[in-house]
Amino acid sequence: MTQAQWIALIAALIGGGAMGAVINNLWSNYRNRIQPIGTRKEFIPFVNQKIGGTAMHAEILLTMGDKQQSYEKLILGRITLKNISNRDYEEFNFGITLSPLNLAVAVQPETPDRYHEMSSSPKLDLERLDNQIDFSLKPFNRSDVYSVVLYILPTPTDKPDEDAVVDISLITKHPVRFVELSAYRSYAKAFLVEVLENVPSVGVPIRIFRRRSKP
Repeated sequence: MTQAQWIALIAALIGGGAMGAVINNLWSNYRNRIQPIGTRKEFIPFVNQKIGGTAMHAEILLTMGDKQQSYEKLILGRITLKNISNRDYEEFNFGITLSPLNLAVAVQPETPDRYHEMSSSPKLDLERLDNQIDFSLKPFNRSDVYSVVLYILPTPTDKPDEDAVVDISLITKHPVRFVELSAYRSYAKAFLVEVLENVPSVGVPIRIFRRRSKP
């Protein structure tokens, strides 16, 4: 059962009178707020280091069609989006921007099944890199999860063995806000606490409970 379903069930069970009015008002505000889209960012750096103390170095070889390109340092970044709002989208558009001087070499979409599509623009290849990429998700229904893996060429650092710093920002034209999935879980718990704190101390069930609690 989802967070929203649990809240609706609580309201139905203990709703009534002033208590029900408070819960229904909080629930209405909760549903009408700017809807959240859950996100998660993960980064895996590939650092070119000597193998076994020899002069040999490891490299990543990417193949796209009939083209190949090797990289001494590359970062894999995965962006995950989950629709934790109360709305379904036939099409959801968003864009990513890499921190300055970092470029995406390729993207690899990860969709739930063949009925879910993810497209990107511009089309990247080994000769065309970019740090601004737009994506389209069709559809993006409640609880749908999409991910995209980016092969990122980071900005060179002064220290060859030092991990480069890469950041990815998300933007969209839709009236939503991007939230970290872990932060959203904390927000949902806070909402439940708010419901309980605003329940007035009236109503038969509460009076009966208090009488039974007396020694």
